[in-house]
Amino acid sequence: MPKPQDDPWKWRKCRFCKLPFKPTGKDVGNARRQQFCTAAHQKEYWKRGALPADKFTARIEKQLEKRMREILREQLPGLMLSYLEEHGIPVPGATRLQPPHGI
Repeated sequence: MPKPQDDPWKWRKCRFCKLPFKPTGKDVGNARRQQFCTAAHQKEYWKRGALPADKFTARIEKQLEKRMREILREQLPGLMLSYLEEHGIPVPGATRLQPPHGI
């Protein structure tokens, strides 16, 4: 027999810890409305608002570090080449357009 599309006991993510959980209890209405894996997580969520500050800052730091690595990966070859040219170190196979001497 096929499972109904709107299953109130389907797996979902807790709004606080983002881990998957399956609603408990026998009442269909309560199972459909359950958003937290435990009562303690529900209390913390409404007390502090979403994630605790330390988890929130760790998440933001991770995103910033990822973006900085992307920027560095894009810019590093050009920076290294300009540094080597600036100090007069020959780089085999590297070509860069030189401005005319009158400018």
